[in-house]
Amino acid sequence: IGIALESGRTAVGTKLTIFGYPQGRPLEWSQYCALQASTTAGLNAIKGQSTFVYSCDSEPGNSGSSIIAFSSNGVPKVVGVHDGAAPNGIDFNYATYIYDARGVLKSKGFDLDRAILTSGI
Repeated sequence: IGIALESGRTAVGTKLTIFGYPQGRPLEWSQYCALQASTTAGLNAIKGQSTFVYSCDSEPGNSGSSIIAFSSNGVPKVVGVHDGAAPNGIDFNYATYIYDARGVLKSKGFDLDRAILTSGI
């Protein structure tokens, strides 16, 4: 599955899914959900503009899982990294867009663009 290299935000309503290892169990699938409009001002204030929200089923241990989005023609791309459940009883999960994570990874010594180029993705 490719990685989204564009720096634009993924459209509200885009079909998403997550594969991960919740609570140390074997690989599980979150089913499908849609990227939600981030209408919760409190979540934006806490997490910033690099965050998006969705309602895919996840549990503790899914943090760090890839968020896979499907374009209108069904092509999957990794668009984000699952961070966790939204705070204060908000009924959504949240993630960081992968293009925002690129700078953080680079500051830690990992060049995502170089890794992509050398991997043949």
